[in-house]
Amino acid sequence: MKQTIKYTLRTLTLTALTLVSYAHADAGDWIKRSGDFATLQKDTNTAELFVVYPQLHDRNCGIGIALNSRNSYTSNYQILADNLIIDNYFPDSNGSTELALGTQTRAGMTYTFDLTTYYYGTVVTIRTKGGETFGELFEKLSNNPDVHAIVSAIDCDQL
Repeated sequence: MKQTIKYTLRTLTLTALTLVSYAHADAGDWIKRSGDFATLQKDTNTAELFVVYPQLHDRNCGIGIALNSRNSYTSNYQILADNLIIDNYFPDSNGSTELALGTQTRAGMTYTFDLTTYYYGTVVTIRTKGGETFGELFEKLSNNPDVHAIVSAIDCDQL
């Protein structure tokens, strides 16, 4: 009985550590797992990223947006969330193409796909709400210069 309890506790501990490590994953981890990413260019107001879906065994269930470390604050991510529209090519069961905001931490923010729609890949479009450039939007974020943002496909385990 003691062995079973020890084994169960050890398994639960390892599972918890795994979940915590995914919760704190950042863009570097996202890119290592997926290989798919795009940068938000300062002189444009739209970016596109093709993301392969789990049906092709790449296990991508969403996208993440991360700022460079000097600008990676939850308040900055809230400003981004309030000023960006994130769409994908296929509408969900409600007819919307907009992705839902998932998590928002200091490491970045995630948007999840509606996986009830079965297809093998999609184009994710990130654009500013007001038509301003990403550079103009970045100016609202921080006093730190050289704001950079990257968008990456995210593995289902990382969401």
